[in-house]
Amino acid sequence: MKQLELNERNIAGLTFIDMSSVKLLLLLTLFCCSSISSSQTLHGVIKDFDTKKPLSDVHITSSAITNITISGEEGEFILVLKELVSPTDSISFSYIGYTTLAMSLKELGRSGNEIFLRPEVDQLSEVNLDSKRLLSKTLKFSEIASLKKGVNSFGSIDLGNKIYVIAGDASVVEEPIKEAMATTLGEPTLSDIMSISRANFSMPEYSEDVQVYNELTDEWTISPIKVSKRAGHNAVLHKNKIYVLGGKHLNHSGQKVLLSTTIEVIDLQKDTLLVDRVYPHQASGAAVVIHGNDLLVLGGSTRLNSRRKKIFTDEVHLFNFLTGLWFEAGKLPERKEIKAVNIQGKIFIIGGSDGSVPNSIESLDLTTGKYKTEAKLQYGFNNPGVVSNGNIIYVYESGKFHTIDVEKREMRTYRIDLQVEEPNLHILNHKLFVIGGYKEQLYTKTPITMCYKIALEEFNKTKVKENVFF
Repeated sequence: MKQLELNERNIAGLTFIDMSSVKLLLLLTLFCCSSISSSQTLHGVIKDFDTKKPLSDVHITSSAITNITISGEEGEFILVLKELVSPTDSISFSYIGYTTLAMSLKELGRSGNEIFLRPEVDQLSEVNLDSKRLLSKTLKFSEIASLKKGVNSFGSIDLGNKIYVIAGDASVVEEPIKEAMATTLGEPTLSDIMSISRANFSMPEYSEDVQVYNELTDEWTISPIKVSKRAGHNAVLHKNKIYVLGGKHLNHSGQKVLLSTTIEVIDLQKDTLLVDRVYPHQASGAAVVIHGNDLLVLGGSTRLNSRRKKIFTDEVHLFNFLTGLWFEAGKLPERKEIKAVNIQGKIFIIGGSDGSVPNSIESLDLTTGKYKTEAKLQYGFNNPGVVSNGNIIYVYESGKFHTIDVEKREMRTYRIDLQVEEPNLHILNHKLFVIGGYKEQLYTKTPITMCYKIALEEFNKTKVKENVFF
């Protein structure tokens, strides 16, 4: 395998490359954006969806308007937009006893500025001769067999009836600054922080295990294959081979974190492990998606600065499975860690971190090369669990599940009584599996072994906490 840069010197060599990859490389450099400038006002009216009667005192909020607005006696409202807004900016309409509605400025314009709110309903209509049934307030789930070793920040794939969890961070992380602030009077001193740090000191620990879950037997086993100890990496499946790439590892003393420079390939048929020492996208927290015979790696973080703050990258690299060649494939509009899924040739970017918490849903069309902000949300996703099934993206973070229908352009939010952060998500046999992650208690983050499953039909049986159109 050789590493190439896409420049004049080697463009002639592209005659040996799958032409679909060449087209994709060219398209990835094209981006577009749109905005609405100059201050303006929008007029509209809000009505009950069933009775069509106007609703007064509806609260209207948005980052795109100058002030919180309340509808008048006849349901009328006037929104004063800020000087610079985007058509994808979201506006929320909330009223006691009604389901909160959120839509983009573009959707508001399409509606003719006439808004209909649906009364909150706790019962479903009769279906298939069943009597009316109450909607559950939270998603129902069940616990499955526990991991052999608790990990978070790991790579994982699913195949058939199995889920493979590769390596991961098994460290118990102490947060001495938070503890010092909570347990000392006034501002904590450096001495306070160092004292607590020494008392709670623990070495970082990364796993080398490949843990395999069999849904048919509900049990985890540990494969005899051992990978390098790493975390913050990705794992993808291509033609019965698991590619483990990126992330970070510890040096020989276990005291220094380094970026991983290798790709490990697990051949599931031969039960072997190969190591490739060429990996140009050295970063942690990058997103990896497969498109045909191409693998794309996007973004991530590359190091910590002197203030222990992450430094992010906007680089995109492309690997072609047929030729074994790497290419530079343009840049993202922003430098950040991201989570992404590929739905029919369109990469949807959900959440991530650029030092803050992005509150947008973005997309990159691999056919046209068009980069687009699909929606601006009222809150952001930091490091969520993300998985797609058909046109639906499932997102979990901090005790909430969100479903994003990319065709209907709708996001629904559901409550779930799970106390886990940053798990990986997988879908097998019409069930959604929540694997690993960590639990945060006071000043400690501890990797967990517990895993859970949710029948996908439960989303139709559970009350929607909030729905947003974009």
